[in-house]
Amino acid sequence: MRHWKKVAEECCEYGCERLRFCFGRCHAHFASLDSASYERLKKMSKAERRVEFQKKTQPEKHRWEWLGDENALAVMMEQQERERKTS
Repeated sequence: MRHWKKVAEECCEYGCERLRFCFGRCHAHFASLDSASYERLKKMSKAERRVEFQKKTQPEKHRWEWLGDENALAVMMEQQERERKTS
């Protein structure tokens, strides 16, 4: 009979690298679960929880925007290109 070696999995909370304890979380994150989250996870099937654990919530990346005068920036870049060509 073949015995499969279990791979220790990390906590599903973003940035946490501790080993899972219960419901995909390490002991500290499991202890900090609120009652609503606990009840929701308790009602899920094992497959649903596995999908939930795969979704490590990452911080939302902010969209980069230029807050300056775009026309002035374009003129400045064109001027720099002209200066490079003449040098």
